[in-house]
Amino acid sequence: MFISTHGKIRTVMLLHPDGLSTSELADLIPGSHRDTLRGALQIMPDAYIDRWRKGGAREPLHAIWVVVQVPEDCPKPDSPSSAKLKQKKAPAQTAV
Repeated sequence: MFISTHGKIRTVMLLHPDGLSTSELADLIPGSHRDTLRGALQIMPDAYIDRWRKGGAREPLHAIWVVVQVPEDCPKPDSPSSAKLKQKKAPAQTAV
């Protein structure tokens, strides 16, 4: 059975506004694995990589993820395809 971790991730990340690496996030969410968390963060629309932190001498850079709080009254934007349809449906102006 698939259990979404997005809600848990979002809750923990909002408590850490400076951001967390996937390893730090895995330490804060019991039973989670950083690869699973990385995959979830990549598809969450409110999560993004804010900066990169250097690891040890032979370690790669670590992505520091941040989650934004989306306001409740945030309107959904028109899709680019619907904007093009509106332009095509608009009546053409005639030259005088």
